[in-house]
Parts: sequence; C-alpha cells; structure tokens
Amino acid sequence: MSRQRWRMLACMAIVLALLAGFGLRQPSPPDEPRFVLAARAMVESGQWLLPHRGSELYAEKPPVFMWMQAASHQLLGSWPLAFLLPSLLAALATLWLTWDLGRRLWGRRVAWWALLALASCLQFGLMAKRAQIDMVLVGLTTVAMWGLLRHLLEAPNRRALWLAGFAAGLGTVTKGVGFLPLLVLLPWAAWRWRMRGVDDGHGGRGTALWWLLPAFLLGTAVWLAPLGMALLLDPDPTLQAYARELLFKQTG
Repeated sequence: MSRQRWRMLACMAIVLALLAGFGLRQPSPPDEPRFVLAARAMVESGQWLLPHRGSELYAEKPPVFMWMQAASHQLLGSWPLAFLLPSLLAALATLWLTWDLGRRLWGRRVAWWALLALASCLQFGLMAKRAQIDMVLVGLTTVAMWGLLRHLLEAPNRRALWLAGFAAGLGTVTKGVGFLPLLVLLPWAAWRWRMRGVDDGHGGRGTALWWLLPAFLLGTAVWLAPLGMALLLDPDPTLQAYARELLFKQTG
C-alpha cells in the first residue's frame, strides 16, 4: 500500500474517531448543561446579548461559546448535534492548521508527524467530544499562531496577520487567555534584536505588526461592542452588575 493511501486512511480514522458518538448523548454535568440551557434560552427568547438560565442571568462566562451553540442549533435544528458542533469544528480546524503550518515551514513529513502527534493526545480527543469552551479556545489560539508564524517565519502576509489578531481578540472574549499567542512576538523581537544588521530576509516584517492592534480590537468588539452599547443605552443595575462580574472578576 502506498504512503499516500496510508495517510488518507489515517486521516479518515482520525475524523471517524472524533465523530464517534456525535449527536448520540445528552449534555453531562457539570458544565455542559449550563451552556446548553443558556444557548437554548437565547434561541427561545431571541435575547442573545445576555445569557440566561431560566430567569437567572448567567454571568460566569462571556456568551461567545453559547452563541456558537445557539447558531449551531439554528443551522441543524437538533440540540444533541448542536451543543457539540463548536468543539468538533474547532478540533478539526486545529488538526488542519497544525498540518498546514508544519507543511509550509518544515515540509510534508514533519506536517504529518505533527498531525499524528496531536491526534494521539488523549486530552485533545476528550475535549473535542466535550461541549466546553476549552476546545474552541484551542482552535482560536491555533488560528492566531498559524497567522503569526506565517507572517514571521514564512513570508510577510498581512491577511494572515489580520486573521491572527482577530482570532486572538475573539479568543480573549471567549475565555480570557486568548491573547496569549501574541506573546510569541517577544522571543521573535529578541531574535531580531540579536540579528540586527544581518540581512536574513526577515526585514520589514516588524512594521506590519501594528496591524495586529486593530484586528485584535475588532475581535474583542464581537462581544464588547454590543455590550458597551447596551450599557450606554440601558441603566439597568442588573446589566451593570453583569458587566462588572465578567470584565473585572471572572478570569476565564
């Protein structure tokens, strides 16, 4: 059997392993039922900005992940499928981006080993099958790293840079630590400082990094912009308390 066929079979096995049991179970405690109840309330009430569990305002997490679940239900019409779809798609995207970045920077052989190494991680497979924020955060973190490293190590790429900044911003309002991929700029800056005066083909990339800031702010604005407008237009103390809880007390 050819190497290409083995690789295709490995990819099929990975996808089938992630799909196994998809849509065949109900949300399980402690976190999944809370997210699904909030997403269901969004769909039923049409109130997407402020997540609720029944009549209770849910202020433990930003609503981005619950938006994804609610949007999945609007698309699929089934909660057993919809509540797991964001994690599944994030896992598949993470696998592909890992392979693609490895292929671009180090070749196909390294890319395939990186893909297999990631797919063989027990925790990765478990989180891909759980309706929790963590897998979506991993996906957004990987998107940000993919864009940053393409710009810094492959070739100047403003589109990839914009995508990286947006993903980091969206990851930050999904679960507070989404900005962490941007810290890769610190060792890159130290390396560039050590290589100053040497023409290594990486010159001029630092200037374009300023585009990360508006892209990051645009990503955070997915949630912060409608929340800010609501705070300005509605003096309701409940809304004010909700914003304070999420922005200043919850750490992700």
